[in-house]
Amino acid sequence: MKWPWLPPRGADIFAFGAVVAIGCVLVLIWIWYPAFQQPVNAGFGPDWECTSVPKGGPICVKKLPPAQR
Repeated sequence: MKWPWLPPRGADIFAFGAVVAIGCVLVLIWIWYPAFQQPVNAGFGPDWECTSVPKGGPICVKKLPPAQR
């Protein structure tokens, strides 16, 4: 039987595995480190502190004035 493609060599299998491994590492970095994601700006002023959450919208809390800290 004649195959329509050449059988993969060791270098081909290694290259495919390396690409898959690098892709997995990049996805894990993107998931685990939210510092690489853009900060949330919900349209409030500088006296508000907003935090993004994975599901839903951002949660914003107004900062206390300097006299009450």
